[in-house]
Amino acid sequence: MKAFLGQYAKVILIALCVTGLVVFLLSAGGGSFRSYIPEPVATAGKEDSGVLVDDIAARKAPVITVKKVKLKAGNSYNLKGASFVSAVDADGDAMTVKIEKIIQPDGSQLSVPANGIIQAKKGNYKVTYSAQETYKTVVNRSEKTATFVAD
Repeated sequence: MKAFLGQYAKVILIALCVTGLVVFLLSAGGGSFRSYIPEPVATAGKEDSGVLVDDIAARKAPVITVKKVKLKAGNSYNLKGASFVSAVDADGDAMTVKIEKIIQPDGSQLSVPANGIIQAKKGNYKVTYSAQETYKTVVNRSEKTATFVAD
């Protein structure tokens, strides 16, 4: 018996551990693995979601307003500043405006500075602004391009 246990003790222990693990995972009792998994709960219920869909569909995109400003060549301007651009959501709340791209007078694209400040050169600048909001998990986004003239 000692020789048998010595030779097969590891196999017997592994078999007992595997059996215990299988019982733990598959049993439905209070201390089983299944008892630690939360039951799914329906969040929509029986209510019709048509009202929610209509509300989201009727939501207007943000409105971007760009002021007509004449630039002077050689001066620095903050193109994200309130004197240039503003945006509001459908509720009339102010929103953050982002500069998507700036096309310089020579036609090349200027890398957008984080602070929005550029050194104006003589010519026309085309600036594309964007504003976006998340309304009930749906993203509403607006984009507007404006031309600024630097003399």
